[in-house]
Amino acid sequence: MPDGSARSRKKGVTLTEILISIVILGLIMGAVLGLFFAIVKHLEQSNDITTAQQRGEMVLTALGPKILAAGVGMSKSASFDQFSTLASPDIWSAAVMVSGDKELTVVYSVPTEAFASGETTLESSDVSVSLIGAIPPASELKKQPTAAAGWVVFPATGVALAVNDDTPQTNPLVLTPKGNGKIYDRDRLHLVRAARFSINNEKWFIMSDLRPTVPHKIVEGIADVRFQKPDAKSLSVWVLARGSTRHDSEITGATLPDWPFGSIQSEDRHYRLKVVQRTWGLRNQ
Repeated sequence: MPDGSARSRKKGVTLTEILISIVILGLIMGAVLGLFFAIVKHLEQSNDITTAQQRGEMVLTALGPKILAAGVGMSKSASFDQFSTLASPDIWSAAVMVSGDKELTVVYSVPTEAFASGETTLESSDVSVSLIGAIPPASELKKQPTAAAGWVVFPATGVALAVNDDTPQTNPLVLTPKGNGKIYDRDRLHLVRAARFSINNEKWFIMSDLRPTVPHKIVEGIADVRFQKPDAKSLSVWVLARGSTRHDSEITGATLPDWPFGSIQSEDRHYRLKVVQRTWGLRNQ
């Protein structure tokens, strides 16, 4: 029968076995760390692209209500000359206009909580329109034809009306019609507004209220935006949005398949980019 020292020698671990175990453990840890860093990098890329996607969608969300309300209550056949005091150009061709494919101007209407009480025939002279409901405050409705707040419409009428009332927050409301027609009972009063959309040098998407001109920064990180009207009844918008991280080297190519407007600027190539596109039907053109 073997003695105790022999049994101890059989249970011992050699230096070679220890080294092999360390090497195997190192290989396993290296693989785990490599996988970990790959997952982290993938998550960073995914989050960056998601940020760019969200920024592009935010631009379209800001545009949507204005575009859908463009021309509501305004005559489809009008030249929009009545709005020449609201913004340039001096002669309006439509409620939605594109300038050089990088600037969009929209004349739209905003519903109020006031409704016409009874019918009113519109001719060339001023009319007094009785209203029910909450009349907009002085900051939104005033006698000032050179300001957006000085114009209103009723959707079923299709005629623009200038406010000609020194106290438009009282009832009835005195208006000067820019055409013939009829205001119908319970038709909702809408306020005429105009806005211009573009991006500035700081890569912010800007909405500028017109007359008076008040710019608002809406969405940051917008590399480019393009507007096109393929016909009078539709508007297409492309948004090139950045992720939130700027990289030292260029990580995006000079062109993208979804961006049909030529080369992307060198500075923008240091960001992950996402193209978001939408086309709206213009219902009131």
